[in-house]
Amino acid sequence: MSNAEQRPPDFEPDKFIDLLRRRYEENPEQFSITQEHIERCTGPLGEVIPHRFDAFALVLARGYHDGQLSFAFCDAVVNIMVGKVHSDSVAQRDTWPPLFWDVFLAFDAGEFFRAGERHIDPAEKYTRPLIAKIIDESKNDAG
Repeated sequence: MSNAEQRPPDFEPDKFIDLLRRRYEENPEQFSITQEHIERCTGPLGEVIPHRFDAFALVLARGYHDGQLSFAFCDAVVNIMVGKVHSDSVAQRDTWPPLFWDVFLAFDAGEFFRAGERHIDPAEKYTRPLIAKIIDESKNDAG
């Protein structure tokens, strides 16, 4: 098999997230990401391709930052996909996607109330500023 045949197909993170968003909107309580979907952003051995994970994580971050994607949707996606990242880590693959991890941690921070803060939306207090920082840093890295 030639290198061209082994190369993973092109990946369009905007389309990937839009596909997942449509699935989520059909039934948020039963939302899942199929193996077929996961294979769109992994390599031929099922390994995480860091730049793909980072790319779709940035799409999630921007969508949330711009108010186009809900916290619940973004959080669901990163919570499902982090399992793939962890399984690669356990397998000692060098596939850690650093931007994806930062986005995951940002959404993770908004999942629960802190002591004495039941009146404060944790997504607004913790996730939103972390995502804003990620967006700002991505603009600086691009420019």
